[in-house]
Amino acid sequence: MKSESPLYSGYGSLIGLSPKMREIYELIEMVAEKDSTVLIEGESGTGKDLVARTIHERSLRQNKPLITVNCGSLTESLLESELFGYKKGAFTGADHDKVGLFEAADGSTIFLDEISETSTLLQIRLLRVVQFREVVPVGDVHPKPVDVRIIAASNRDLNQEVLNGRFRQDLYYRLNIVDIKLPTLRERLEDLPMLVLHFLTQITERIGRKLPKIDKNAMALLQDYSWPGNIRELENVVEKSVVLTKSDIITDSHIRKVLPVIRNNEEIVRIAHTYSELRKLKKQSNDKIEHDFVCLALRRSRGIVSRAARDVGMDRGNFQKLIHKLNIDPERYRL
Repeated sequence: MKSESPLYSGYGSLIGLSPKMREIYELIEMVAEKDSTVLIEGESGTGKDLVARTIHERSLRQNKPLITVNCGSLTESLLESELFGYKKGAFTGADHDKVGLFEAADGSTIFLDEISETSTLLQIRLLRVVQFREVVPVGDVHPKPVDVRIIAASNRDLNQEVLNGRFRQDLYYRLNIVDIKLPTLRERLEDLPMLVLHFLTQITERIGRKLPKIDKNAMALLQDYSWPGNIRELENVVEKSVVLTKSDIITDSHIRKVLPVIRNNEEIVRIAHTYSELRKLKKQSNDKIEHDFVCLALRRSRGIVSRAARDVGMDRGNFQKLIHKLNIDPERYRL
């Protein structure tokens, strides 16, 4: 699995060599040339669109363009006419026939992003396409066959949406032939240096600037953050750091300026001397503060778990469970 650039490693447009990402690459390799429907699940900003594009680019349909639809950005009626097309006279303003995106994707792949945002009625229409590979334009009664591969994505757990009655079970089973679950950035922090270098290279090439270095303190600060916005947030932070400094070296002070939540979190963890105090403060702060609190405790103890646990008023066993839950590696803090 070779990268297109010697500066970073990954697979296609995907960056990272962590075990979790290697599993994703292997799964993509297995399904790309098959026509099976694929469901991609993961938090916002984890790269679901890149996975869809990578699958398409390695499929037998790669010579035709990937058709992408963001189901959450359109109203139900507009999304229906965009996906299925319509016949002249189907509604006010329909003065001509319109080809829908499913027909436009004939012989190619259609990527239905944020499919969990579709209504129940639209899910019924989507089920017909997935099951029979045919569409009926709005205002028509005659189905039209379409040769299209469907890749769907959701930032919500679709199985849970089914249990909550917000997503049709039959459509879920039709979509979930191959399920790819993307890890959050905080679950693959070993990939963060590669991602930072990738974004630095892209951004400096775009603005015509010399590639800056990033010092170890800045990198440590980035790795200590919990990244609720995942890779998309990291790209934003890196770009701000490049644009807002003239230095050839990005330091931790630059990072603090463009990521104020770190500054706010550090104020809280300094105030909270024990874990029980932190739990009280968390009610008035963001839920990711726990991660920063534990990282600071480990930094102060130089990675010694028993000492960090004692410092925050926890027994070693519970503190170890908390470290595991937050996917934190104490070895990073040892000197």
